[in-house]
Amino acid sequence: MKAIKIVLYFLLLSTIVFSKSQKLIEKNFYEYYKVIDEKPKYDIEILKITGYCEYLNGKCFGLIYVDEDFATTLTKIDINLSNFSIINYEAYFANNRRYFMNGKEKIVKNIKLKGKIKELVRIIKSDGKNYKINKIDKINKKNLNYEKVYSNFIVLKTKDLSFFYIMDVSNLKFENFDKKIIELIKALETEN
Repeated sequence: MKAIKIVLYFLLLSTIVFSKSQKLIEKNFYEYYKVIDEKPKYDIEILKITGYCEYLNGKCFGLIYVDEDFATTLTKIDINLSNFSIINYEAYFANNRRYFMNGKEKIVKNIKLKGKIKELVRIIKSDGKNYKINKIDKINKKNLNYEKVYSNFIVLKTKDLSFFYIMDVSNLKFENFDKKIIELIKALETEN
């Protein structure tokens, strides 16, 4: 019996000593809350983000972290309601800072698209309070239990509202408001 134990210990020790350790894959995530919490420069700002959000009670409160591998898929659309112009941006990260580039301004001439934008603005002004997300107190964040959910997110910000609206596109419940936002984004991205 002792001989079997000695052989087993020898095999275990040789496996531990002579095996190569595997280096874990490291991933960097950029905290995006500060960008989400900024006031928009134009009337409406739409952000498309791939990353994870720290969910609390089944809701994303803006604590989104962008995967560095998907940082180039981050996009921003600004809408100016005074002349119905849209500006599409692509984002990149350098030195732990987010930058937007290639802002191409286009005037929306499509009447249906203008109607979708007006409808979205109408919903925001009339029902906006129903979509309000309370901001998380960053000091008390440490005491809360979060669930990390990796997904594609759309963040909607307007000058009229003092808060932002976040949609988890991958786990969408498809409320009427969510459908209108997705339809608008698809139309804006295909607008020539």
